[in-house]
Amino acid sequence: MAEAAEALRSWWDRGQSFAAYVDGMTVNRERLRNIEARYALPEAARAFWRRFRGHGWRALILTADWCGDAMMAVPVFCHIAREAAMEARFYIRDDHPALMDRYLTGGARAIPKFVFVDATFQERAVWGPRPPEVQAYLDAVRRRIPPPDDPAHETVKRAVYREVGDRYATDPAFWAAIEADLRRTLEPVAPA
Repeated sequence: MAEAAEALRSWWDRGQSFAAYVDGMTVNRERLRNIEARYALPEAARAFWRRFRGHGWRALILTADWCGDAMMAVPVFCHIAREAAMEARFYIRDDHPALMDRYLTGGARAIPKFVFVDATFQERAVWGPRPPEVQAYLDAVRRRIPPPDDPAHETVKRAVYREVGDRYATDPAFWAAIEADLRRTLEPVAPA
């Protein structure tokens, strides 16, 4: 346990701030900023997130600017982090394979991944890459993509992923689902 905490502490020191992450973005920066500007943490959720204040919790976030799920989840988390007084560090997935490989989803390097640690860097919870409601939507739209040997495969795939990105960037219900799923994930381990 102490070894794992020390490893996470070491990773913490190598992460970048939210500002540095956004400054380095070459894709989805405006969409991320738009979500950050438009999203509002529900009043009913504020009391829960305030329970983290003063307890030294942190989040290590595996992400990448090209990822639509990260584009949507990171700005929602930024609102949570402000309410919770929780620091965060960001890690570009492909630049940190050793960290990413500790948090695979079904054997894949799916992002974003939020690793929550307490003041002693003990891992308390992991969330990502998306809430069940968003996963159900994604599964449904992916079914419209024909098999790879179909001549329309690439055209339809591009159109579907453009539609997904547009929905992620504009659907407040998806943003609310992220906050609610993060809350469900952290409820069992949250400070009293």
